[in-house]
Amino acid sequence: MTNYETFIVLCNKFTRYLSDTYQLKSTSTMGQVIRILRHRHPLIKYHFEALDSYADLRNVLVHETYNEHVLAQPSDHVIKHFQWIYESVLTPITLKDLMHKEVISLDATMTFADVLDHIKSYTFTHYPIFEKNQLLGVLSDNGITHVLAQKKFGEIKELYDTQLQFILDYDEHKNDYIIVSVQTSIFELFETMQHQKNDIETILVTKNDHIKGASSILGLIVSKSLTKMMETYIIGPQ
Repeated sequence: MTNYETFIVLCNKFTRYLSDTYQLKSTSTMGQVIRILRHRHPLIKYHFEALDSYADLRNVLVHETYNEHVLAQPSDHVIKHFQWIYESVLTPITLKDLMHKEVISLDATMTFADVLDHIKSYTFTHYPIFEKNQLLGVLSDNGITHVLAQKKFGEIKELYDTQLQFILDYDEHKNDYIIVSVQTSIFELFETMQHQKNDIETILVTKNDHIKGASSILGLIVSKSLTKMMETYIIGPQ
């Protein structure tokens, strides 16, 4: 197919899918659909200007011709970008698709020396801390740095035997986490993050949006990794 034909097919499939999914009028145009959904779908919101231009281009291609010839051909870049948006909307990436590492949770009675051993062995920077089945918070490299900075050199040896429940108090981000389901899409997570009053340091991924002990946590995403994910799945190809 030519770029013109590919573009028109994409416009029609994109509009039809969104109209059916969000129960909009079957006669809705692409321009109407994206205006309705720009505040309901993060990807459409982020790429609204481009999609609005694509809707205008579609109208020109379909309704304006010269001697039965189309007046323009969409570029390869436009096709590639629009195809990416359509496929991302059609099959959104979930957190289940993004989890690669296991989560290591630690007991509150374990010591500072224990967490240092885990960091050395696994290079993880974030550890959920539990007292029995209750989550006390997430100990991160932030807390470890702070506790070391506040102790005198002669106190470091004593620190190694300190239980994690006391070390956790040094971590200013220990409660900066949210709990989400493994089935949450990257778009839903993005929208959730936009409505948080505080900066989120850690996303705890669970089966059913709640935690009942350490085994409930299926995955863990830190803010730095989340930024890269947003660039990949929200911003997309440039």
